[in-house]
Amino acid sequence: MLTTAAPATGPVRGADAPGRSSARRERADQALLTGPDAEHVLRAVLEAEGVRLSTWAVHQVHHRPGVGVTVGWTVTWEQGEAGTPAARGGEEYLLGTTAPVPAGTPASTTVRVADRDVTVWRHPADPVLPGLAHACDPVRVAASLGAEPAQVQLELVTYRPLRRAVLRASSPTTTAYLKVVRPHTAADLVRRHELLLAAGLPVAPVEDLGGGVLRLGVVPGRPLTDALAADGA
Repeated sequence: MLTTAAPATGPVRGADAPGRSSARRERADQALLTGPDAEHVLRAVLEAEGVRLSTWAVHQVHHRPGVGVTVGWTVTWEQGEAGTPAARGGEEYLLGTTAPVPAGTPASTTVRVADRDVTVWRHPADPVLPGLAHACDPVRVAASLGAEPAQVQLELVTYRPLRRAVLRASSPTTTAYLKVVRPHTAADLVRRHELLLAAGLPVAPVEDLGGGVLRLGVVPGRPLTDALAADGA
């Protein structure tokens, strides 16, 4: 059985006791997903698929206080006996989270580690963002741009696991941004863009491609994030 450091025991006084308990739990979650026990999680997932873990490294940690911790790993694996014709290997990007994920989600595996459930998936098969795999598919994206797949360049601009992602799709004739959100939030986001456009504000036109994928046009000007960060605050 895998173990991780147990939180301190004993009474906790004060109005913020639940918050303190959650903070301790999430510190333990981060230690679990970035420390030695993460290797056991990855081995269990890969061995269930008939391959062996070769190397792994933490790439990025996403912590949402009060919700859970998600970690991305770069992983290499091998199969078959080294030096034989059947031997092969590969490299993949896996993610694991202690945040709640709907039970029975396709393309994900849940591993029990001590008293925690860790859900693991391969990028881009995010268990809560089903549209991410479509937005990362050059054939699908090319069709939406009216271009050939070989002409399309896809760049992952930002990715917040289980929350949202943005990709830049470029062809010789056009550039668009694909915003991936949880499917049930897409209609509301489209409506907000439509209200802003109707009010005459310079926002990007938006098209709902289905499955939680929105296609946004490009607008000229200075990015808001640049303006907010200009004074170094």
